[in-house]
Amino acid sequence: MTLTAESDAIAAVEAYTYLSVQTAAEATALTGLTKNLLYATAGRTQGNFSLYYAMAQAQLAKDCATYGITLTAIYTNMAYAYLIQYYFEKKYKNWNAQRISSGDDSVQTQQSGAWQAYQEVLAMFKTTTTTIERHIDYTNYPTAWKNTQLVPETIELVNP
Repeated sequence: MTLTAESDAIAAVEAYTYLSVQTAAEATALTGLTKNLLYATAGRTQGNFSLYYAMAQAQLAKDCATYGITLTAIYTNMAYAYLIQYYFEKKYKNWNAQRISSGDDSVQTQQSGAWQAYQEVLAMFKTTTTTIERHIDYTNYPTAWKNTQLVPETIELVNP
């Protein structure tokens, strides 16, 4: 994970999500009070950017350590943006509703769109390796269990 400036994270939130963010300068000047995320405070319908940003940094650091991955600066900011959106949406009572309907239209979801987008960012950097291991008692298996109908000379390997 690459460390990035807070201003880069704010720009990413505004670029990758529908949220608007009050900057530190705006908070000092008491402007930008109608934005979705206030810099260091929160309202009934507004979130606290500084808190969500700290939570996103902790979550991303934990996930990068768990999966042994390192994100570039661009993808680090993208991950922060989706995590911040996810934390903001959790503020509302139906944040993870399985089904959302309005009139005759309805949508069913499996998980939050922001969380799913975050997982997709991580997936781009995860490596998948398949290891085939033999059973611990492989040598004592009956021969009939080890034999297959395939003849090794007739198997043709094709590179995809």
